[in-house]
Amino acid sequence: MPEKTMKLYTVYNQDAREHCAMEKTLIEIEEPFFYFTTIQQAAFIGVDISVDALKLDYKETTYVRYMGTGGPVYFDGGNIKTGFLVDKSYSSWKCIEWVVDALNSIGIPAESKEDTNDIFLNGKKICGFGKKDCGEMKYIAFFFTLNLNLIEAEKSIILTKHVKNLGERATAINVEMNKIIIPEQILNALLDTLPKYFNYNTLPEILDIALVDSNREQFYNTEWLMNK
Repeated sequence: MPEKTMKLYTVYNQDAREHCAMEKTLIEIEEPFFYFTTIQQAAFIGVDISVDALKLDYKETTYVRYMGTGGPVYFDGGNIKTGFLVDKSYSSWKCIEWVVDALNSIGIPAESKEDTNDIFLNGKKICGFGKKDCGEMKYIAFFFTLNLNLIEAEKSIILTKHVKNLGERATAINVEMNKIIIPEQILNALLDTLPKYFNYNTLPEILDIALVDSNREQFYNTEWLMNK
């Protein structure tokens, strides 16, 4: 049986800027957590990416520069975005094995490849992983984005100048499975399989929104977005 507890936060249809502020706040609290969200339409830009890579005149999209690297990544409202903080003894590969097992447990034949931090379904990418070293803390933060639906796949190409042949390289679970799987099914599968890979139980929690206030300004700030 797991000996430790991590706090579970679930938020649906969340504003991307609010998501980034809450995620940063949770990391700063320095307690193990699992943060499961679905995101409103938005384009995420890594701290290493120039805004020149984007067509910022696409007015219907919210743009947010998040704390990680890479991108730009477009969220069309059909994506699941998660973050979790665990002991530094755990590896990215352990996280990937966990998510693959969770998806397999509900009939989704996902698979991993040893030379990537991605998860695939029918040979196409459905999930990407990232991590953040938390400095002197005894924890490490992992993040993954899971494509559940592709509501507006073409817009991913419109928003970025360098993305080509998106449909040949990436897909979504509901597209490949040809049936509707809802976020709660994914969440339950992840929670059911988590103790096999991590020495943690989960405890549902609601974050005090006042704690997020100090981080909101950064992610809602236009200057933070425009500066690489």
